[in-house]
Amino acid sequence: MLKIYFFSLFGIIFFIGCDKVKEPYVEIKEDIDSTWKPTFPERSNPLKKVLLEDFTGHQCGNCPRAHEEAQNLTSQYPGRLVILSEHVGYFAEVRISGKYTYDFRTSVGNEIDNEFGASAAGLPKGMVNRITYNNSKIHDRNVWNTIVSQALQNPIQADIQILYKWNNSQEKLNVAVQVKNIQSTSPNLKLFVYLVEDSIINWQKDYSKNPQDIPDYVHRHVLRAPFNGTWGENVTWTNNLFEKRYALNINSEYNKQKLYVIAALYDNSSKEILQVEEVKIQ
Repeated sequence: MLKIYFFSLFGIIFFIGCDKVKEPYVEIKEDIDSTWKPTFPERSNPLKKVLLEDFTGHQCGNCPRAHEEAQNLTSQYPGRLVILSEHVGYFAEVRISGKYTYDFRTSVGNEIDNEFGASAAGLPKGMVNRITYNNSKIHDRNVWNTIVSQALQNPIQADIQILYKWNNSQEKLNVAVQVKNIQSTSPNLKLFVYLVEDSIINWQKDYSKNPQDIPDYVHRHVLRAPFNGTWGENVTWTNNLFEKRYALNINSEYNKQKLYVIAALYDNSSKEILQVEEVKIQ
């Protein structure tokens, strides 16, 4: 262990002395609780679930209508629709003072937006399971229901379970994810795992209100951070199972009573999400 620390320290000193740094020698990862032994229960008849990504911004005056549609759909498809709200683009920018000083943006959301072009198409926009529909993955809210309904009719290809454990100080969240292959034959699967915070009270512009600037707007399903990067990691089956554990230091500003973890399995060739699961952190 001493040799490992010495070599890492040497690598850091070496790069500090260089003018150009392309890649760090030491990759820093959150420490996983090695004493935790999560056990996934056997379960039958898992539900097919769909992910709706709502691209939004706190200065987007039309975006509250999309938020309302997302909530309506969760009521229409109880337990089968997972919402992920990603604040991106011009309307998500922050002000130096006054209103809209809070930054909901994340590097993950920005990368997803750059890949699929939601904000460039004009907010609000959404993706349903990242499915291509009418030659596009990005859609207005008036077609979300149609795509969700069709996606839920597709056969379930995998089941995802999520377990979690706080450390004693509740500063670090340990998460274990199990993916069970039911009938997927794709050779190019990946899994991403995100942290989400719900019901954040802050400013939002709403063109249907007077005044338009709402100080106590409830921001739902807000993307906060990744556990394994924007695009996740490759899934390799062992007896039709894939299991992985993660840990993440939780920002002290987050409301720990409103946190969720979302895990999604997708085909990296088409980018289409095959199954998604979420769990509320208690």
